[in-house]
Amino acid sequence: MKIHLEKLKLSPALSEETTAYSAVIHVDGKQAFHASNHGHGAADNFHPVQGYEGPDLKTLDRWLAATEAPSGPLEADPADR
Repeated sequence: MKIHLEKLKLSPALSEETTAYSAVIHVDGKQAFHASNHGHGAADNFHPVQGYEGPDLKTLDRWLAATEAPSGPLEADPADR
C-alpha cells in the first residue's frame, strides 16, 4: 500500500497549539481523505473523498502501525516507545 500527501497547505498564522494545515491523503494513487487541523490543539480531522472506496481510517491506522516506523518525537523501535 502506498500512502502520501498532496496539496499540503500550512497556515502558520492560524497555528496556536498545533500546526494548522489542510491536505489530501492519497492511497494507492487515488484521493482518499481530506485532512486538516485548525491549529487550536485538537486532533486532526479526516473526511473521506466522495466516491472513495478503499480502506477506511482504522484499516490504514493498523497497516501504518504494523508497517511504518513513526516519525517525529516517537522512538522508531517499538520496544523503546
